[in-house]
Amino acid sequence: MSSPLLQLFQHQASGGVRERLCTTLRLAINRHHLHAGQQLPSSRQLAQDLRISRVTVEAAYGQLESEGYLRREIGRGTFVAITIPAGTASAARVQPARFSARGQQVLATGGCQDPPFPHAFAAGSPELRAFPHD
Repeated sequence: MSSPLLQLFQHQASGGVRERLCTTLRLAINRHHLHAGQQLPSSRQLAQDLRISRVTVEAAYGQLESEGYLRREIGRGTFVAITIPAGTASAARVQPARFSARGQQVLATGGCQDPPFPHAFAAGSPELRAFPHD
């Protein structure tokens, strides 16, 4: 594994190992350490280099493939799938995220929460008064 990629991984402090690896690979692509068409190490080799589980590497590769960062070819390997234009990464960091009023409410309350008691037509809540008790 290349030195910049290893250094990026070692400096990721937050999240689980899979998320740290996903973040590292995204940053490496966005910062042009990895470029479109470049082959990544096999999951076995990367797991050995980072001293993490191969299952974790497979999960990270799968996540990044679903996001469009990577392309996997059976029998050939895993490749960077996108090209990041120069200057895009720094411009994206400067602009703060904008949320709708509903998004701001979800952020302010800490996410979606179940109601403290069942409401009418709540999924998974049967009408207990009509249930035969005999």
